[in-house]
Amino acid sequence: KNKGTLDRYTRNRVVAFWNESQEESNHELLACSTALQILHTLTKLQEQWQQCSYQNLNVVLSVNSGELLSGNIGTSTRLNFTVFGDAVNITAGLVSLNRKFQTRVLLDNKRLKKSKITWFAIL
Repeated sequence: KNKGTLDRYTRNRVVAFWNESQEESNHELLACSTALQILHTLTKLQEQWQQCSYQNLNVVLSVNSGELLSGNIGTSTRLNFTVFGDAVNITAGLVSLNRKFQTRVLLDNKRLKKSKITWFAIL
């Protein structure tokens, strides 16, 4: 829907990326829209889960943009296409800052200004 690629997911982490295989001029906006859609969908799901006494998920998200490397990593029998580099590491660091600032979504400030997104507050 938002032209992103799901890279990997683990027990407590999901990584997705945009703008890798095809140039997308508004990839920052698409990534931010995805983050908000995830929170919106999760809120609806948690309302349903609460009725079934399921435990709530505390999800925090981060959005960053920057140069990265992409390609196949692994062996000939188990290749994995992924992204890596400073942009990925910075994004992971933003996730932990959510807890410090008690926020649910954090964006890299340079990218926020570049994309001219106005629906996030600057901390």
